[in-house]
Order: sequence, then structure tokens, then C-alpha cells
Amino acid sequence: MPGLTLKCWLVALLLARTCAACVAQQAPRVNVIISMNGDVPTGFITDFKTTVVWDSAHQEVFSTPYYPGSLTVDAAMYQKMAQRAPQAVSFRFYHTAVVNNKTRTRAYEVQVSPAFVHYRFYVISFVDHAAGYTYNLSSPEGQVIGNTVRLPAKARK
Repeated sequence: MPGLTLKCWLVALLLARTCAACVAQQAPRVNVIISMNGDVPTGFITDFKTTVVWDSAHQEVFSTPYYPGSLTVDAAMYQKMAQRAPQAVSFRFYHTAVVNNKTRTRAYEVQVSPAFVHYRFYVISFVDHAAGYTYNLSSPEGQVIGNTVRLPAKARK
């Protein structure tokens, strides 16, 4: 019986290491909730891009899949941002809404903290205005940016 117990422990250890390797290869997720005019849109946010500025001569732009509450960051980029301190990070995306029975698509951009990968979550609230939009960014560490006004970006047809 002692041999059987050792075999069970070895199999359990092998399974645990295999599971740990699988989890390590998954793309990291950052909890981000986007609110548009008081509602959490589902399926109307497209072409989400993250721009990371390393210094005045180097920046990287990459696609970042967004689903309500979850932003999936490329694993290599996540590690790079966690290890190096970028100078600036911004999110850019399109939101499609029906306004007065017409479909309108507008581009939005928000500056976030370069340390956003270390935060547990972000809540980004946008409010549309005729002259553009305002946004408020908050995290468990406190309000990061409040009521920033942006001029309207070009709409996409």
C-alpha cells in the first residue's frame, strides 16, 4: 500500500504542474468596466486598442479584446508593462449607439495610469455631450482622473 500512496502523490503532483503550466500560458485579464451614459454596453464596443508609450521615441499599439468587465492583455505585453514602467498608457475604442433612431459610432480615448496592470479593477464612465464627451476614471486606489473633457472624435460610418 505505501507504493500506491506514492504513485497517487506523483500523479497528483504531475497534474498540478500541468494545470499550473496551462494557467501560466493564459492571457492576463484586467478588470475594466466601461459605462456609457449610465449604462454598461454589451457588444457595442469595438476595435479596442491599447497604446503604451515607453519614451519619446518608442510606443506600441496593440489590439486588446474587451468584454464587459474584462480586458484581455497579451501575456508578453502584460509582463513587459509589469516589469518596466511605461510613461503613458491609453485605451482607444469605438462605441456604437442608436440616437434618435440613427446609428452613431464615435471614437473614445482615455488616459489610464501606467500602473493599471497592478490595479484590481478600473471603472471608466463616459458621458456624451454635443461638444464631445467627459470621462471619469476610478479604481480601488481612489479616483484617478475626474471629468476630463474630450472634443468629439471623428465618427466612423
